[in-house]
Amino acid sequence: MLLLVGYVIVLLSSIGTYAVHGSLGALWVPLEYIAIFGLTIGYLVASNSPRSLRKRGTTASKAI
Repeated sequence: MLLLVGYVIVLLSSIGTYAVHGSLGALWVPLEYIAIFGLTIGYLVASNSPRSLRKRGTTASKAI
């Protein structure tokens, strides 16, 4: 299930990036950061088990 969710996140992030292709909006740097972040999170969700994601979440919350 998380594999599908991860792939949907990746797909929406990449389609959202290409939606502004061909205009000056594509050069807007924060939009690229959003795309990179979305693609990274999507691949992270798709490539890890739920247990591993929970462990990463608790470790990250302790670090913050």
